[in-house]
Amino acid sequence: MRVRPVIFGFAVLLGAMASSLAPATERQASDLTGGCRVRDQEPGNRKRFRWAGQCRDGFAQGSGVLDWTTNGQSAGWAEGTLVAGRLEGDVSADWILPGKGG
Repeated sequence: MRVRPVIFGFAVLLGAMASSLAPATERQASDLTGGCRVRDQEPGNRKRFRWAGQCRDGFAQGSGVLDWTTNGQSAGWAEGTLVAGRLEGDVSADWILPGKGG
């Protein structure tokens, strides 16, 4: 089967566009306790993080627990592995709906 260069070029272009769009919505935030940074896929001005795990090169790295607050109220937690400040692989998580408490 022969792949046409136009189709291949279009697929490469779409892949490049998708990867360049993702970081635009991402924000780096520092952990409140140790300054270890995480990458927030859904940034909000009043969101704060706490990371119980190791840091590498200033970013959360390895297994641990990430919990966050919004407007000073508990908003959720995630337990899993972070790579360069991003959750990767299997994750256990719980988001707390506004007004529902913890």
